[in-house]
Amino acid sequence: MQEIRYHNRLFVGEGDFSFTCGYIEKHPEIASFITATEIYDETELNRRNLKGRVQALSNQGVKVFLEVDATKLHEIFRNEFFERIHWNLPWDGNPYHFQTLPNVMRKFFLSCSHLQRDGDRVHVTIPQPSRSGIWKYQQGYIIGIVEASVVAGYILVSKRFMKEDGYEGRYPFYETSHSYRNEVVESAEERSFEFIFQKHFNWTGTFDLHQAKLAYREVEAKIKTTLFHADEECWKEGCYFDIRTDSDSSEGYSEAEECDRSSEYYEEANSFSEGFSESEGYTGSFDYSDEEIFE
Repeated sequence: MQEIRYHNRLFVGEGDFSFTCGYIEKHPEIASFITATEIYDETELNRRNLKGRVQALSNQGVKVFLEVDATKLHEIFRNEFFERIHWNLPWDGNPYHFQTLPNVMRKFFLSCSHLQRDGDRVHVTIPQPSRSGIWKYQQGYIIGIVEASVVAGYILVSKRFMKEDGYEGRYPFYETSHSYRNEVVESAEERSFEFIFQKHFNWTGTFDLHQAKLAYREVEAKIKTTLFHADEECWKEGCYFDIRTDSDSSEGYSEAEECDRSSEYYEEANSFSEGFSESEGYTGSFDYSDEEIFE
């Protein structure tokens, strides 16, 4: 029988740590492979009455760290690698119209790229309420998810339901909450999706819509769907993903995707990025480096 190897997972911005609890409730065998983090300190942890929950997670093998900035993961976990990095409902505490979160997301993805190899994945959960096209606005204007992922060399490969009215969710114990506000996120409870990005190539610099479309062209052909659009007239949503939702059991592992680094998996992962540097209009040169964007 082939030995199962589990991926190391890093959870950031955990809020009340209910996602970590829900994840290991479903996959208790993976607990020791999880590192769960939050940006607030121990004083805030105690104020939220979460010390007992964190201790219980630690007793099960989860490594818990506080005061972890999601944009500086490469500094905090220097020389470590995480095959899966999760951030549910990212927020920096500022009103959305300040437009600070898209920059935070760019820095987050670039930071992740230092901790991952080609084929590794970043999972980001975003509120996606269906009314009046708000889901586009969440992706493009509030989060800036297309630009943030592309400049760091990540390609969207899947989208899954996380929560929806009338649906208990992939992790029933999980209660949506933010790092900066200890309350349920109503828009996420209404409907939220987990976007799964795969690292394919080292692409750091400014965002260029034409180059991004070229990079996605081969992926679109493989999964037979249009991945993202750019609306220049409607609102300010900019670029947003439009991809079918995969039905998924949320298993923490599978033979090819979630377990050992099989040669079959890496051949498939690397095939996505073949030809990107040779694509028409893509030269691999950009206006500034990842060091400059972290300033």
